[in-house]
Amino acid sequence: MNEIRSKQEARIVKKKEVRNKNRMTICIGIDVHKKKCVATLKRDSREIVEQTSFYNNSHGIKGFIEHIKLYGESAIAVCESTGNYWIRLHDTLEDNGIDTVLANPIKTKIIAQAKLKDDKVDSNILADLLRADLVYRSFVPDKEHRELTQIVRTRVDLVATKPALKIRYMQFMSYK
Repeated sequence: MNEIRSKQEARIVKKKEVRNKNRMTICIGIDVHKKKCVATLKRDSREIVEQTSFYNNSHGIKGFIEHIKLYGESAIAVCESTGNYWIRLHDTLEDNGIDTVLANPIKTKIIAQAKLKDDKVDSNILADLLRADLVYRSFVPDKEHRELTQIVRTRVDLVATKPALKIRYMQFMSYK
């Protein structure tokens, strides 16, 4: 009987530890744009800690990270894959110890369609989806593979323009 009670107490303590651990994590939903980002910081699905915006450049992102560190809690962030605008943000957050999830925008739009759409609502929805673990994650290759992919893409583009340049050269030379 005492053994059963101690197991139940151990489960209760473990559940409390998990709940406390979840409270100590700040979930950040970030709506990414070319020049500015809007972020919503949440501790649980009901409580918005803060909504803020920052510039999508190195200085703005580092200032945002310093602001997050003032809370003294662990953080996890989610942002949508929008063009190439997410790359700097994702890499900087990861380099500074903030776990970052890249959400697939098409799947996220299907899950969370809002009637009123603006940047604050989008970042709030992303934070809620992250809290509920409903974010459909996109694959993020490491930096080395992204750099190699970019080199290959550049080469493909250059090879594709080679015939057009040859034709232009031949046309130019035939007029002389």
